[in-house]
Amino acid sequence: MHPHTSCVPGSPPSTSPAACRYFLSVVAPVFSDRRYLAGAGLGAWEQDEREEPRRIHVSSVDSLAPSTLSFGLPADEDSAAAFRPATRMRPKTGALRLSGYSSLDLVDVAHGATQGHFEAGVDHADVAAGLLILAEAGGVSTDGRGDFIHPRSSAGPINLAASNGRIHGEMLHTLSKIKTAPAAHAA
Repeated sequence: MHPHTSCVPGSPPSTSPAACRYFLSVVAPVFSDRRYLAGAGLGAWEQDEREEPRRIHVSSVDSLAPSTLSFGLPADEDSAAAFRPATRMRPKTGALRLSGYSSLDLVDVAHGATQGHFEAGVDHADVAAGLLILAEAGGVSTDGRGDFIHPRSSAGPINLAASNGRIHGEMLHTLSKIKTAPAAHAA
């Protein structure tokens, strides 16, 4: 892969997608005919290869109790410590699941299949596409302190909390009571 890419035909080459004037994201699950797309300021869309794209929106669930959340596990952490946030969150939610692919988890929040996702130490590059799709569908993504995470940020590992927006405060409050190490920057 060439280190320089053009964002749009005819535009000058760039080394960073963040330098692009237009910002587009696509998440396409393997073994599925479905794909999820978003353009900054253009909304989020779901498309089956045999259908026209449909606009997607986050769910209207407004409390943790009936919510389904997903969580991610860092690949390089002690499993007991990594499960601590899930253990704390589980009694407060309707369901909790672990799927293993963060951008797909964010897309699930974006189209209303789940209401939130949390993960410590996830690399920003692994979730950037999902963050844009979530934001364009009406969702919210912050770090564990509640600071907004922009899809175009070039930050390294982050402690991610993402939701439909309606449960975000409650989710952050629960996560804030967990003693976790801050996201470490990759060496």
